[in-house]
Amino acid sequence: MTGQRERGLRVRPNLATMAPNIPFLDSLAAWWLHRTGALQLGTSQAAVADGMFIVPTRRAARGLSAAFLRQAEGRPLLLPRILPLGGIDETPLSLSGGLDLPPAVPPQMRLSVLTRFILAMGGRNGAPADADRAWALAEEMAAKPPQVLRMTKRLLMAARKMELAELLDLSALFQGMAHNTADHIEAVTAMLEKRSPSFRGG
Repeated sequence: MTGQRERGLRVRPNLATMAPNIPFLDSLAAWWLHRTGALQLGTSQAAVADGMFIVPTRRAARGLSAAFLRQAEGRPLLLPRILPLGGIDETPLSLSGGLDLPPAVPPQMRLSVLTRFILAMGGRNGAPADADRAWALAEEMAAKPPQVLRMTKRLLMAARKMELAELLDLSALFQGMAHNTADHIEAVTAMLEKRSPSFRGG
């Protein structure tokens, strides 16, 4: 593909350059969507998500996520993994307003609250009705990455009042946020090392 131009990019094997007079993040997002065929009717979203962009800061990661949504022009979209290298002193990766997430509660309190909620279901939908099995299920739930669980709960609540296209956009944003957490790195590392992950909510 040496010398071939795709939406402002000069593409070579494993290397691409961009003209200095074009918007960097929007052009990068447009190039990836064009390359994967994401905006073509019937194209699988898996091709779009099967990629990783390494950017210098968390601010750049937020900007690239927003650029993908702008280039998609309202179409449902799964984001590729966007990994910031630096930005330790920056504001944590989040969206303003309703997407700010509270800190996790202490582990034992979390287990107690989860167990109480499970028992309150009274055995409906397959929920355990005794305390021992409810506690075991609470432990299994609590072992999941807490930030991602909170995002999932937000999506479930939002699904009751959002249109499908809006919900998919929010899901794509949450996916980008989840990919930029320490728990995501821990999950991948644990898989490669063939061990159980230890999520800490980072």
